[in-house]
Amino acid sequence: FRRGPAGVMAAATAGYKLSAAPKAGADSQGVKQHATWSPYDDNGGTCLAVGGADYCIVAATTRMSTGYSILTRRSTKILQLTDKCVIASAGCQVDMKALQKLLQARNVMFQHNHGKPMSCKAAAQLLSNTLHYKRFFPYYTFNLCAGLDEEGRGAVYTYDA
Repeated sequence: FRRGPAGVMAAATAGYKLSAAPKAGADSQGVKQHATWSPYDDNGGTCLAVGGADYCIVAATTRMSTGYSILTRRSTKILQLTDKCVIASAGCQVDMKALQKLLQARNVMFQHNHGKPMSCKAAAQLLSNTLHYKRFFPYYTFNLCAGLDEEGRGAVYTYDA
């Protein structure tokens, strides 16, 4: 390198050329780059369920994180919808809470309209319809609906984001 007029550094090797700085939002060739912001954040978590002849076991982690940071270790991912049915979700925390609040409200409406608690199969269909309804701006959650069916056997239904 040699020092040019007014303190500007210039390359002494042939083939190098100084050019204007790239425009904001563009790379070195001037091509526009897309924003990296996303409305979704995967807050992690694991949910699992095992159904048997006369039982259903549901478990979920309680840790909520973002990136490498642990936000809390006491975040529940399981919603008890009825005495015989639970919904467990992992993924984006805000979508999980919004989905669980909506399902709880729909469950209360079902109980008032029909005078009986929602079955596990009906809750699974409600969750499926709700996720399908939001397919163009989906809930970023990985869900399972588990419980005992009408005959007392374990039933597990799974859904992805």
